[in-house]
Amino acid sequence: MLAILHVARGHADALEQGARLMQRTNVLYSETVRRTFEVVDATAIAARDAFAGYLERSADAVPDPHQFLRSLATVSPVIRGASWIDSGGARVFASVTARPTPLSVADQPQFTVHRDDPDVGLYVGAPFRSALDGSWQFIVSRRVDTDAGRFAGVVQVALSTAHFDGIFERIEDRSGLAFALFRRDGTCLLFSGPNESCFGNRLQHGALARAVIGPPGSGAFRGVNSLEGDGAPERLGAYTHLTGLDLVASNSVVVDLMLARWQRDSAVELGFALLAALAILAVGWSTARAVGREETAAAKLREATLAARAAEAQAHAANRAESAFLSNMSHELRTPLNAVIGFAELLMLDRRGRLDAGQKEHLGLVLQGGRHLLSLVNEVLDLAAVEAGRLAVSPEPVPVAGAVADALDAVRRLAADKGVALAASVPDSLPAVRADARRLHQVLLNLLSNAIKYNRPNGRVDVTAEASGPDAVRVSVADTGIGIPEGRRERMFEPFNRFGAEYTSVEGTGLGLALAKRIVEAMEGRVSFESEPGKGSVFRIELPTAARPPQ
Repeated sequence: MLAILHVARGHADALEQGARLMQRTNVLYSETVRRTFEVVDATAIAARDAFAGYLERSADAVPDPHQFLRSLATVSPVIRGASWIDSGGARVFASVTARPTPLSVADQPQFTVHRDDPDVGLYVGAPFRSALDGSWQFIVSRRVDTDAGRFAGVVQVALSTAHFDGIFERIEDRSGLAFALFRRDGTCLLFSGPNESCFGNRLQHGALARAVIGPPGSGAFRGVNSLEGDGAPERLGAYTHLTGLDLVASNSVVVDLMLARWQRDSAVELGFALLAALAILAVGWSTARAVGREETAAAKLREATLAARAAEAQAHAANRAESAFLSNMSHELRTPLNAVIGFAELLMLDRRGRLDAGQKEHLGLVLQGGRHLLSLVNEVLDLAAVEAGRLAVSPEPVPVAGAVADALDAVRRLAADKGVALAASVPDSLPAVRADARRLHQVLLNLLSNAIKYNRPNGRVDVTAEASGPDAVRVSVADTGIGIPEGRRERMFEPFNRFGAEYTSVEGTGLGLALAKRIVEAMEGRVSFESEPGKGSVFRIELPTAARPPQ
């Protein structure tokens, strides 16, 4: 009975670990989709503004709409083309050709939705097969108005679904994995699994449909994707409603494939346990047979012990695989991100003065989005390194006053934008701490930026430092913000947990505090906090002095 309960508990643990892995993966996937669409929307806005200027014959109107649209189509590899549609639904300019063939989209949703409702922002159309190469694409569009507010047409940007698949094609073992993107009405835009019947069809029922069509939020689901047809496998996955976009990003894994290895191991373990139980029941038959049964039971017990050790090793291997997956994903995203940011910074230099204010603003959005996503990828990479035991720290004597001053300088702009006052009281006489200077700076930046972002208007952040014993120094970051409710304090350092802040305008991923705690502990320190709802919070880090011998 105990063995059966143990197997059942193992089954539940396996499902729980799978759900947790899917949720962690979904954070990275949904953020990738979000930032991709931010770039696409910035491209659509640039096309809209240029089209309006061209129609009004403004002084800065683009001289060659075809060449302009061609240049927009190269902004991102996800963009396949761009078009201008006039108020009657006719395509007048396109990126693919200087003389587009006559084409009317007057009866298509991506045109009628803007014609009939001026308040629709970025509209994402249903996917379709390209007549040119048979690939799956979908169109996003924005309304164009004249200066007088009259409907003047629509700009359309065609996106390739293959681009999203390419992001994950280097995952070594993709069996059973699927990455999907849905509209809020349940229409499937992307599905990286083997079943193309999902594209363009709408979810009607099941756990995934309830997650996609239901209230905004994020979470896990377990059930069948009804779009995969009869006999579809049960999936375990996670989903996120993308704020500001009528989109839901989802990733999942086939439950049977995920549990296959666990089932093999648990079957062997249960078999050994049953054999041992039968051996014990047979003791009463005879002394000789009892001895033989005991020897058999002992042998089976040894084998069961070995199986348990193997299962433990597999659990550790699964954790390492999870960290390796996050690490590989992070590296695959970080390399092109650095290129995007680098080229954007070169363009921002504008040595020949060719960029106008609007173009610089759009370029600034690209830079902002790229840097934010790069920051997220770096945090995920650091967290994966911590959990895999590979986080490198280089302890050295670090003056506390200098470290605090550098961190404050780095957040002054953010504090000024948020209307938050900064103050510090750090005696120069404090002994230096033994820490990795770069990692300590990272921790202080995280605590300060949180104290600023979650503060109130005209709030205050105070940084103090003091000796907390003969061989330790404590640095405190106090804010006058919203505080932390009692029921959430035990989970403050859980990765990816933002406690509902993901539905506000405050940017973040829920990784910062978890990573800060692990970094401080890797430097032989500790993190603590106090909070009072409505009055603010105080986060403290305590580090050993440079004079204290390493433990």
